[in-house]
Amino acid sequence: MLVTLSGDGVQVVGIHITEFSEYLLIVLVLILIVSLFRIMFAKIPQKLKVMPESGVVIILGCIIGLILFGAGVGEHELLTFNSEVFFLLLIPPVIFESGYHLNNVAFFTNIRLILLYALVGTFINTVSVGICIWLLNPLFIIKLGLAEALTFGALISAVDPVAVIAIFDEVHVNQTLNILVFGESVLNDAVSIVLYSVFSALIHVNHITWVVPGLALSKFFWVAIGGLIMGILFGLACSFLTRFTNGHEIVFLEPIFVAIFAMLAFVVAEILLMSGIVSVLFAGIVMSRYVEMNVGYKSHLAIKYMVNAAAIVADTLIFTYLGISTIFHIVEGDVWDPALICFTLIFIIVFRFILVFVITFFENRVRLDKVSLRDQFIISYGGLRGAIAFALAFLLDEEEVDARGHIITATLVVIWFTVFIMGTTIKPVLSLLNVRRSQDRKQRLAEKTFTYPVQNILSCVNIISGHAQQAWYMYIWHWIDHQITFICVRKLHEGEEELLNTLTKQRKDQPAEAPQNVNMSRMNKNLRNRDPKKRQSQEVSMTDLGNRLNASMNIPLTESHRMGSTMGERDNF
Repeated sequence: MLVTLSGDGVQVVGIHITEFSEYLLIVLVLILIVSLFRIMFAKIPQKLKVMPESGVVIILGCIIGLILFGAGVGEHELLTFNSEVFFLLLIPPVIFESGYHLNNVAFFTNIRLILLYALVGTFINTVSVGICIWLLNPLFIIKLGLAEALTFGALISAVDPVAVIAIFDEVHVNQTLNILVFGESVLNDAVSIVLYSVFSALIHVNHITWVVPGLALSKFFWVAIGGLIMGILFGLACSFLTRFTNGHEIVFLEPIFVAIFAMLAFVVAEILLMSGIVSVLFAGIVMSRYVEMNVGYKSHLAIKYMVNAAAIVADTLIFTYLGISTIFHIVEGDVWDPALICFTLIFIIVFRFILVFVITFFENRVRLDKVSLRDQFIISYGGLRGAIAFALAFLLDEEEVDARGHIITATLVVIWFTVFIMGTTIKPVLSLLNVRRSQDRKQRLAEKTFTYPVQNILSCVNIISGHAQQAWYMYIWHWIDHQITFICVRKLHEGEEELLNTLTKQRKDQPAEAPQNVNMSRMNKNLRNRDPKKRQSQEVSMTDLGNRLNASMNIPLTESHRMGSTMGERDNF
């Protein structure tokens, strides 16, 4: 559009809007609106925050949608939900932030139960919901084929932990419950998308033979395992590259490399028909382990705030778009199927409760830290649905799936019900059940000092008693970790070694004071000396440094970890 005020062929004043500038203006205005909203929401006292933030953002999106619809400008493609924009621009920052800031110790301590929830639970839930919907076809307005019903079961099984985790952080629930809900939901999204891609591909198949299940299983492994390997490779590549960015002239490139490799992990995986969600998740996990050993303190802060800001903006935009799209989808036409909506709600709630309680029952038989019935109820109750389910519903091809409109409407109602009803009531439920809270007290000196020696002793006891399986897993992992660290992590330069010596002396005089503006992840986990003789001469001083840092900051630094011993290494991964 070009509007000018000119004379004698000379343009003096005008308005010149191109397609690109129009897109950029809309995006910037939306980001500004959601940023202002987050400022206002943060000023509200905690006691008045009855509704979860994601629900309030959806309402904000609905208000924007009503204004746009009333103004007659809502048909713009950037103002309606676009699945490609969602998966390529909005989802990667959220998933990457989840992986990069994942509590590795708690996550891998509970990895078996998390995988059971995310893999076994999601698969059974998908198949159960899909088959039940398919069997009840006569009750629905429009009929669903078996492949279409299974596809619907896969997309409706994707849970969104944003609202629940925010409430967990507010009321300080115990760490086990927090990591089980968070870890299961992160992996659940990836598994749901993989199952969605497998079952949606079966819609094109007219005659299902015995070959089709084998091909579907092969596709599942290609999408899931391929995405995992791709994410690990890009994470290691970024870690190796940051090994050479210790110069003052190029240190500012470290946050840029993290952002670029995170997006590359997602885009390349999608190009190769792998799971971009799985890829970017494990890229974040790997980078948080090895990139943090290379970067300086300022880069550490820059990466932290960059990743957090991108995830917050993307997550808020996701729910804003969901609210806008809700308005325009409702006014498009009559696509309501009450029977489909009601049975979907019943099935997803009932099957989730059954699966969580059954899986946890068998896991508790071999688990030392038992998951209580109250925690199991909260895990089941916290299965809220979000924008990923809505985006997967929008990805359905209207020409191939006649029930696309009904599926989208049912998905919207499920999201609204879980976010506004279950998300709003989960805080009172936590108080009613008196769920165990996290302990805010500081660890005692004995707890900080003996945690890792006791773990080493338990590993030896397991080997002697014949239960060496877990010890061998840790042995193999620490050997792999040692080799990767040797390749991808740079050695301490002279300035850092001098800083370590200074800290050693400081601990002798003022052991209670923690050092400021120091990337302790790098200083504590990245000491490798070139000269073996020099290494031996420093054993006593480094042990003293490790004990003092460990006593004041709860950061493990044992002599065996410093010297690279495989069985003795116990770190934060």
